[in-house]
Amino acid sequence: AYVAANFGRTTLLRDVLLPAGGDPNEGDIYEISPAQLAIRMKGNTGGGCDTLVVLLEHGGIDPNGEVFDTWRGPTTLPHQACMEGDASAVEVLLKYGANVNATDEESGITPCMVATSVVNRNVDEYGLCLGALVRGAKQQGVALTACLVAPDWPCVLFTPYSSRSVDGTLISA
Repeated sequence: AYVAANFGRTTLLRDVLLPAGGDPNEGDIYEISPAQLAIRMKGNTGGGCDTLVVLLEHGGIDPNGEVFDTWRGPTTLPHQACMEGDASAVEVLLKYGANVNATDEESGITPCMVATSVVNRNVDEYGLCLGALVRGAKQQGVALTACLVAPDWPCVLFTPYSSRSVDGTLISA
């Protein structure tokens, strides 16, 4: 399942590997799961969200399940999607029941915190992720919580008017 997800082979995954007992959760030596690969693909090889949908529908993966990120450690798929700036994956995960206010076990950071913090990423992608989270919260009938970055989160907040470091220091106006 891992290799099929890595190359966006959704038909092979859906019609052959998963029905034959392929493990949709088995990752590589770095513990990167097929679902994480699907999120990282962003449609680059015909995979991306299609692969993620196959894993959710036919592989029985939990959209709220814990995954391992090489840089951040234990996290969730919604966090991973926001970290990758993949709003489409955020929407797919929410459609399949992901908790819009999930917190990762280690730091308590929410997907919204990830979407409002930018570390070497395209600001527009994060804005789209935040929009997907806002729509998801509305559909789930909950308030979107914890959209401010934790004090120890190493990033810069971007707003339409200014950029501030996490300690509130104005970077530009």
